[in-house]
Amino acid sequence: TPPYLCEAACVAINVLENDAEVRRRVAALRTNTHRLRECCRDAATPFYRLFDVSGNNADSPLMFASLRPGVLPGADSVEDQLRVLEAVEDGCFRNDMGVCVARFAEADDSAPKRPSLRFAASAAHNPESYPLILATIARLAEEAIQQLQSKQQQQQ
Repeated sequence: TPPYLCEAACVAINVLENDAEVRRRVAALRTNTHRLRECCRDAATPFYRLFDVSGNNADSPLMFASLRPGVLPGADSVEDQLRVLEAVEDGCFRNDMGVCVARFAEADDSAPKRPSLRFAASAAHNPESYPLILATIARLAEEAIQQLQSKQQQQQ
C-alpha cells in the first residue's frame, strides 16, 4: 500500500474518532451486537433449540445461524438444510427482515461448514425487538421443517 493511502486512512480514522456522533453510533452497535448474541444464546427460546450461532468474534455484528444437527428429519442432508434456510429467508423478506442464506466461494476455508443464515446487528436497531425477530426466524424454520417432513412422508 502506498504511504499516502496509509496516511489518508489514519487521518480519516482520527476524524471519525473525534466525532461524538460516530462514537455514539459505534457504542450503540457494540451494545446491540452483544444484546443480539445474548438473545441467540438464550437456551429457553425456540431459536436456540433450532440454531447454532457463530461469527468471527464476540464484537462482530455479523453472525451466522446453522440448523443444529438432528433438527431435520431423516438424513439431515445439505440440500434439506438449504431448503429450510431458503424458506426462512423468503419468510424473513416478506416480514421486512434482512436475513439471508449465506453464500460463499467453495474455496473459502473460513466459511461455516454447514449452510447458514447470515444476519447482523445494527446501531439503528431497537435491541428490544431482537427476541421477537429470533422468534419469527424460529417459527419460519419450524414451518419449513414441517413442510419438509410432510413432503418426505408423501414420498414414502
